Amino acid sequence: MISRTLLSLLAAMALLASGTETPASGSVFELNIGDSVRVRTRDGREHAVRLIGVHERTEPYYESANNKLIDAIVSADVSLNIDGVSQSFTGGPLRMPAHLVGLAFLLGCTRHWSGGIIKDSLAKDIRLEIQDASLPWVQPDKFIFPIRNYRWRAVNYQHTYLGVAVNQARLYYHRGEDMGMIPDLDLSLAMEALQVVSVPGVTGDGLSNSVTLRDGTGLCFRYAHMNTPHIFADLQPGVEMAQGQPLGLTGNTWQGSPVRDPHLHVEAHEHDLAGPFRNTFPL
Repeated sequence: MISRTLLSLLAAMALLASGTETPASGSVFELNIGDSVRVRTRDGREHAVRLIGVHERTEPYYESANNKLIDAIVSADVSLNIDGVSQSFTGGPLRMPAHLVGLAFLLGCTRHWSGGIIKDSLAKDIRLEIQDASLPWVQPDKFIFPIRNYRWRAVNYQHTYLGVAVNQARLYYHRGEDMGMIPDLDLSLAMEALQVVSVPGVTGDGLSNSVTLRDGTGLCFRYAHMNTPHIFADLQPGVEMAQGQPLGLTGNTWQGSPVRDPHLHVEAHEHDLAGPFRNTFPL
C-alpha cells in the first residue's frame, strides 16, 4: 500500500509540473481561491475540484487580555466547482465530512481560523481533506479509542477541533479533542501501531507533558496532560507501540502543575508537530 507520505510527495511533484491541478487518490490539499485539484475515485474516475470562495462566519468573543470584543470564527461556508457544477458545504466544529458528487470533503482550516493562541501553519485560503465518498472516512480497524473503557457521555468531552475554547484571556481555537477523565486512574492507549518520537522525561516538560508518536504513514499524534509519575517508564523514543498498548494514565498537568481540569488531549498532524493539523473530529 502506498503510504500517505508518498502520496503527498507525488501530489506535490505533480503540482510543480502542472500548475494548479494535482492528481491524487484522496489527500490533504491547501488551496487559494481559484486553485484546482483533481481527485481520483476507486472506480478510476477523476473529478476536477476548484475552490470558488470561502465565507467565514463569526460571533463576538470578549478578549479580557485586551479588554475588547473581537470576531471569532465559528464555521465556514465553502463554495466549490466540481466537474463544472457549483456545490457548497459548511465546515467547522462537530461536523462530519460533507458528501458532494461522489467525493467527501472535510474542512481542516481557513486563513483567519489559523490564528489564536495555538497557530496553524496554513499559508493559503483553506485546507481541505478530500477522498472518495464511497469509502469510509476512517477504516473501522484503523484506530481504537485512546482511553480504555471510556463510556461515552459519562464524563466531559469538549473543545473539538476548531472549537472556540471559552473563558480564555485571548482567542483560542482548540485543535484536537479533550476527553475528561479522573486523573491517575484510566489508561491512555496507542490508537494504532505507533513509534514513540518524544516523551517529557521524569521531571516533565514544564508544560502539558506531551507524548509524541508517529505511524507508518507519517501521521503524528500528540497526547497531553498525563502526570509524569504515571507515564510508563518504558515509553522511550524509538519504542514501537502495538495498537491498544498503554502509554500511561490520564492526568491533569498543564504549565507544569496539576490543574482542576483533568482530561486527555489528543491532536494529529501531518508528518510532525510542525506539520499541518488534521481535523480529528471524524476520527
